[in-house]
Amino acid sequence: DHTGGAVPESMVMAGMEHALDLKLTQGYDVDAISMSISGPTVYDGRDLEDQLVDTITSHGITLVAAASNDGPATMTVGSPGSAYTAITVGAAATPVQTRVYWDYYYGWPGIGYYLYTTEDNQIYAFSSRGPTSDGRSKPTLSATGIMVLSAYPEGGVQDLAWFSGTSMATPAVSGAVALINAFAETAGGKWKKLQGATPEDYKQALTNSAVWLPGYTEWDQGAGFLNAAYALEALKSDNSIGDVAPPLPPTGELIDI
Repeated sequence: DHTGGAVPESMVMAGMEHALDLKLTQGYDVDAISMSISGPTVYDGRDLEDQLVDTITSHGITLVAAASNDGPATMTVGSPGSAYTAITVGAAATPVQTRVYWDYYYGWPGIGYYLYTTEDNQIYAFSSRGPTSDGRSKPTLSATGIMVLSAYPEGGVQDLAWFSGTSMATPAVSGAVALINAFAETAGGKWKKLQGATPEDYKQALTNSAVWLPGYTEWDQGAGFLNAAYALEALKSDNSIGDVAPPLPPTGELIDI
């Protein structure tokens, strides 16, 4: 809610339905939904909120959702990130953001280099892990989610603050979707075929271009770390624009987790 507290799932779904209604009945060009929230699911991929995600996707809206912050145990991805067609985002720490935060926190420029001692991006411990309970691969990919500096309302004043979580990583992926969607919608010439791009095409572009982080499994990082520029190139080289996700398998099994 407006205080940052929890709300009923029915209220979340009402918001999702409103976004869909804006496109279907009011004529707005809704291309993406960014959901930096997560909650429990009684049946991964098949509860009402997850099914609503798939309905939204089927109408050409790409839905990006936080994986949740319940890691590092497996099978901890929450809804709506557990939805079949959702692009689900895990959280990684990067040298730049983390070092700048420590420099600011201690008031000592340069101390961040002593506290974050590697040049590698790292999947953070609390980032929820896959697979889903029916054996599907989640998260979809990962992005910067640790010590992210962004807008924050403080005492009625627009301010800046650092926060960490998969909710902070989600908007980066949503932004990448918005960028490649904007290119596709306005593409001409040899790229005109991209005007028919679907949420599935965007998901493929993101996963095919993600940068693999050594030392982590697909249950930790998904396809890898977000690279928006590579994602655009992956979309341009896609020879099957117009893809639609196959139906959600009726059953699944858990092996080798």
